[in-house]
Amino acid sequence: MQKASRGFWGSGKIWGDRVLSLWLAAVVIATIVYLGYVISDTDPTEKFTEFYVLNQNKKAYDYPVNIKLGDKVAVVLGVVNLEGGPNEYRIEITSNGEKLEEEGPFILPYKEKWEQQVSFQPAKPGQNQKIEFRLYKGAETQPYRNLHLFINVGDIRSAPG
Repeated sequence: MQKASRGFWGSGKIWGDRVLSLWLAAVVIATIVYLGYVISDTDPTEKFTEFYVLNQNKKAYDYPVNIKLGDKVAVVLGVVNLEGGPNEYRIEITSNGEKLEEEGPFILPYKEKWEQQVSFQPAKPGQNQKIEFRLYKGAETQPYRNLHLFINVGDIRSAPG
């Protein structure tokens, strides 16, 4: 009795199993290659700069609110450069469009943090004055990021002595 010829791939059932195995192996290899690419890609897709304001104890609450005219207000400002390369920044502190203080310009390398206590003095009394912290990047004339606090500035003449 003569055996049936199976050829290179064998019988139909074995041929289907081998094709499926090869296809699954190709998918697994492609997945491993793709995951390796994604993991090794150190350049983030979203480039940005962190900009934040903290109180004097470096907490994001309990900011100064009630100020006497003539007193200086101190906060901590922070900038973290996640733009992919070094950048130049400057910060303006304003109230009602009037510049109160300016920090910088300073150059911040990629993934570095600038954090510093800054102070400003409100120019006039008033309730709910919006104090704006404007971050500028490079030579841009429009702010790159904005933060603000609302403060109450009491007239020194009306303050209890």
